Formats: sequence, structure tokens, C-alpha cells
Amino acid sequence: MRIILKGKALLAYTAGIIDGEGCICISRKAENRYKKGYSLFLQVTVTNTKEWLGQWLKMQFGGFIFADTGRGNRQVCWRWCVIGNDAIAFLEKVLPYLQLKKSQAELAIAFQKNRKRTKNLSEGDNAVQEAQRIMMMSLNKRGKGV
Repeated sequence: MRIILKGKALLAYTAGIIDGEGCICISRKAENRYKKGYSLFLQVTVTNTKEWLGQWLKMQFGGFIFADTGRGNRQVCWRWCVIGNDAIAFLEKVLPYLQLKKSQAELAIAFQKNRKRTKNLSEGDNAVQEAQRIMMMSLNKRGKGV
């Protein structure tokens, strides 16, 4: 498959992919060096059974792609992923064109821009980040996206 798009058309098409196949989330990663035992990070993913889609996204916006092996009788899926500040750069480009996941993108950008990377977060900073993670989980529940 060959997609030739530029400028606004590229961003609008990609926003449609994110709205339909994508996930914007704030995830936990176990890390013993942190007082609370984990850190939070922003990630944007697109999962699809077509490898070319992940490769195309990687070529256009960076990030990485990996195979998610099928379980049982499921097909192998390909997952494109962009994290942290790279995710902000991506989301800021597609934000004007998002429809279904606009609120998740806005929350994700706010989370990453205000995120403090330290082993000893204050209780207040920790509470804010955790509240943003919980709010994102709520937005990502099926049927709650808009």
C-alpha cells in the first residue's frame, strides 16, 4: 500500500487513524528507584494487523514498531508506538484534526508538559500525575471517549 499525503491532508488522515485504531494513555512502569515503586509515562499506540500501517507511521512520525504475537487463534498484530516528548510532538501536530480522542490528546499533552522526572516527587505532584492517569483511564473506557 502506498499513501502519498502532505501537509494538512497527512495530519488529518493520521488523526483519523488515531481516532479509529489508536490509543493515547498514561501508563505505569515498575521502577524500584522511585519512592512509590513505579513511574508514569505517556504513550501513543496504533495496533493493526497490517504491518505496512505501522511502518508508514514510523516513517512519517518516528517511534518504533513491533509484532504483538497472536494468542490462541488471533492474528499477529503490529503495534506502532511513540512515547514521552516524542508523543507530545506527534499529538500537537494531529490535535487540530482529532475528533474522538481530542480530550485524551489534550490531557496527554498537559501531563507530559507538567511531568516532573524525579525519584522523590512531592505528594502534591504525585497526586496530580496519578489523577491524570486515572482521568485518562476513564476517558479511554469504551463508549466514554467524547
